[in-house]
Amino acid sequence: MFVLLTEPVAIKSLRPLGGIVFWRDAVANKAGWYGFLGLCLLCMSSAALAVTVSAWPSTCVTPGGANQSWTNSNRAQAQDSSYATATVNDGQVTNPLQCTGYGFAIPAGAVINGITVSVWRYASATSCCTDAQMQMVKAGTIQATDNSTTTYYPTANASEAHGNATDLWGTSWTAADINGANFGAIFAAQKPVTAGGGRTISVDAIQITVDYTAAPTVLSINTASANPTAPATAVAWTVAFSSTVTGVDTTDFALVQGGGVTGATITSVTGSGTTWTVNANTGSGTGTLGLNLVDNDSIVGGGQPLGGAGAGNGNFTGQVYTVPAPFCSPPSNIPAGVTVTCVCDQFGRASLNPSTIFGGSWTLSHGTTDTAGTNPYINGTTGLLRLTENTNNNAKAATVPSIFPAVGNYISVEFNNYAYQGGNTGADGIAVTLSDYTTPAAPGGFGGSLGYAQRTDSTPNPPGFAGGWVGIALDEYGNFQNPTEGRIGGPGARAQSVGVRGPGSGASGYRYMGGSASNPGGLSISANSTSATPATGYMYQVIVDARNAGTGTINVAVNRDATTKDGSSYASVFGPFNA
Repeated sequence: MFVLLTEPVAIKSLRPLGGIVFWRDAVANKAGWYGFLGLCLLCMSSAALAVTVSAWPSTCVTPGGANQSWTNSNRAQAQDSSYATATVNDGQVTNPLQCTGYGFAIPAGAVINGITVSVWRYASATSCCTDAQMQMVKAGTIQATDNSTTTYYPTANASEAHGNATDLWGTSWTAADINGANFGAIFAAQKPVTAGGGRTISVDAIQITVDYTAAPTVLSINTASANPTAPATAVAWTVAFSSTVTGVDTTDFALVQGGGVTGATITSVTGSGTTWTVNANTGSGTGTLGLNLVDNDSIVGGGQPLGGAGAGNGNFTGQVYTVPAPFCSPPSNIPAGVTVTCVCDQFGRASLNPSTIFGGSWTLSHGTTDTAGTNPYINGTTGLLRLTENTNNNAKAATVPSIFPAVGNYISVEFNNYAYQGGNTGADGIAVTLSDYTTPAAPGGFGGSLGYAQRTDSTPNPPGFAGGWVGIALDEYGNFQNPTEGRIGGPGARAQSVGVRGPGSGASGYRYMGGSASNPGGLSISANSTSATPATGYMYQVIVDARNAGTGTINVAVNRDATTKDGSSYASVFGPFNA
């Protein structure tokens, strides 16, 4: 396991490793906090949409018959002062003039409210001529209702409306009926009077106007956040509808997880009218995350369900987020020929779990002498993994319980270290631990043992870190390399130093293996340990190189980026040395 500890820290024997633990402890007058920023292991109407559309025919023909015929029937296709004509004598009727192919594109699901047919026409004399027939044609079939009038035609071109915005002409209509190529109108004229002789009737155009209420539709589902920099991040989509809708909730949407993204969840849906926001957590893993609307007819606008009646006809595919692994580019100082796989986490979120590391879960624990009894947690204000609070005798651990074999492996652990004392006199430090995966992680001694080594000078006497194989300490106060309080070996107190202790069990082992002098490189271990609030600290890299373990060589090294603090400017703090 990989463990980050504070105050006491430890690591043990060369066995299969797994997990990550951050851990911290404080002795009297050395209380403080430790936290981590990151860790890297390899417009429409607001009401129902009422619409009025008009169109001209593409075809006007005379179907035939025994009555008076039309000349140039195709001239009734547009209002252009070019006329279809027919001559009628006393009591005569023209043959039908049928116009179709209006080319409407009314959206599916729309409710047809009414149809109006406007005929531009005139007669060669007054008070002679009227309609003989005015009916609708649906799918090529003449409908029963006849809306012809008895109005005498004028002697100058003018239109007369048949039907209106609420007249359905005695039948039901769908958008498909109106949009059909064989939808149209059939018209005939007559001279009902029996005096005056022959008269000419001229028709300029037969226009159809359809009034309908559009079923609400989805106009767009667009990402409302920047692409997340890590999994377990809150993101949102803005959903725009064509008209005001109600009934929008989480059951109307589905997340589409791609690549390695799992566990993403919709957390809430907010909004009103035409604009709604869907909020989600990106879960764990890296890949893509999209949002689709799945129409179940629960979303309603203007009395109509989304897309019209019927589930699924309002479905919509939204935009997609890319969810990367944070800080997951391999370090630039990886040796030539070494291929690494990076697994990462970033703590800028509301809760620690789920996580992006391995199985997506941190295991949290505190030592037997931790008087506060508080586990590490995400700081709600800073978004950092906060290991300890400002109390004494803390020994806490945050562990990722996953396996990565030690023998033959090259392990690089990177993290940003933020330390601050909160007005007290400081704290001991933090340690990175690699431990036996088969042993559940449990913090060791507090104080100078930094949660890794044992202590034999207190009651109770805390054992060393359970399963610890090697513990690498960033020691502020300086007692990790000091052979006091029950620790075995070491040159003495070295404040602001890096120290390494080896494997142990219970109160045995955890012996001193090596370490740096105080203030390696002329710098403190934590740049801001005297601050009362969190501030940017250094980025560290801990390397355990066991590629040559078979020959008895396991090199341990610690590097630090104190300038750019992003891993691009590492300088050696300690090692490599054969542990």
